[in-house]
Amino acid sequence: MEPIDLILSKVEGQFSFTDAWLSASKHAAEVGVNNDFSVSACQTQLDKILEDLKFRKARKTSHHSIIETINKYLFGEAGFSTSEETPKARFSINGVLDDRVASCEGMTALYLTIAEQLRLPIYGFLVPGHTFPRWEHKAIRRNIDFDVKATSTRDENYIIENNIDEASIKRGAYLRSLTKREAFATQLYCIGSLHLRKGEIALAIENLSKAIELNALYPDALYARAMLLQRTGHIREAQADYVKAKDLNPISPYIMTPAGVVITISQNTVGG
Repeated sequence: MEPIDLILSKVEGQFSFTDAWLSASKHAAEVGVNNDFSVSACQTQLDKILEDLKFRKARKTSHHSIIETINKYLFGEAGFSTSEETPKARFSINGVLDDRVASCEGMTALYLTIAEQLRLPIYGFLVPGHTFPRWEHKAIRRNIDFDVKATSTRDENYIIENNIDEASIKRGAYLRSLTKREAFATQLYCIGSLHLRKGEIALAIENLSKAIELNALYPDALYARAMLLQRTGHIREAQADYVKAKDLNPISPYIMTPAGVVITISQNTVGG
């Protein structure tokens, strides 16, 4: 397995989302979450999922029937579910495959891995604080919900539920279909969060910076890095990140005080 930095250095046409997810998950295990990581065990489980789906979708032709087949298999037969309240990080490949419970980042990563291996036009997209998959090919654009019925939430509903500003959409921050490299930025954001929980601020900033390198239009990562840079005394750099993030997402829970301090409106505390 190639080191994560080598994988991240590859251009879009050579970038493997599957390899990147495996490598990043190995790093997450080393940080101390889901530390029973095994590449061979993950690959065996993933191969089983792919073989099962290849068989089930063999005669499916429409995008709806293919999405329905994937969802019925994942959330029915295979027993997967999503939760944002799980005690461990459920974004890594071993956490998702072993426990069959995933965060939105983990489940979207599984969809993108399946799409990459089965050559399906499924992409990730962002809304504030979350990521989801969608089918997009030619004139067909269908967001994919995480349920056995293969329902689809319209963009308009995400806009209302997440209070997404029109400027954020026009500037490409939210509801835009992402490249594989851009979509993988959410995994690095999650790894940065792991380091932050352990008090490893420098490593958290390092992973957030890698996420921003992959997707420069990622407001959540920019806001997070702004607050961590501020904590470490890099006020000018923090202000630059904040300005970029605010331009991408004018409606956000973050504000900057006249003294140049980034705070959350809800908590009113430095650094969130």
